Amino acid sequence: MRNFLRLTLSPDNDGTAELHAEVVSNGFSGRSSAWFNLSAIADLAAVLGLAFPLPHAVELRGGDWGRLPGEGLAEEHVALRFYPVGGRGVVGCQVRLVTPSCEDGRPEAQYRVHAELTTSYQELQRFSARLLAAVNGECSEAVLYAAVV
Repeated sequence: MRNFLRLTLSPDNDGTAELHAEVVSNGFSGRSSAWFNLSAIADLAAVLGLAFPLPHAVELRGGDWGRLPGEGLAEEHVALRFYPVGGRGVVGCQVRLVTPSCEDGRPEAQYRVHAELTTSYQELQRFSARLLAAVNGECSEAVLYAAVV
């Protein structure tokens, strides 16, 4: 089975979209979703498409935000972190997916997946273009495939 990260967008008419993320990596798999501004997703896609090499880690995180201004992310549901791995043109993609907490608030009832994909800059550029197309409404999903490195 091929390892991958699949992002699917369900846009709203207010400039936001629910980002559904699914990861399969070395026998582990999971899915979750979070709401994002489309501009944040477009910014991520632009950085990933132009970076060679990635000068530093690039991250997108979403979930339930705190109730007070400036409180930050109270519960992370989707986190994607892209970073250089070594000096041979390898890119790592760390994926953290967590289901929302249940009504009784028990953290044991949440499902969590923490996985890494390693890929190439060529694959990252292809993924970036597809993600930008999804933000622009030209398609609904972008898939990042792990590369043999």
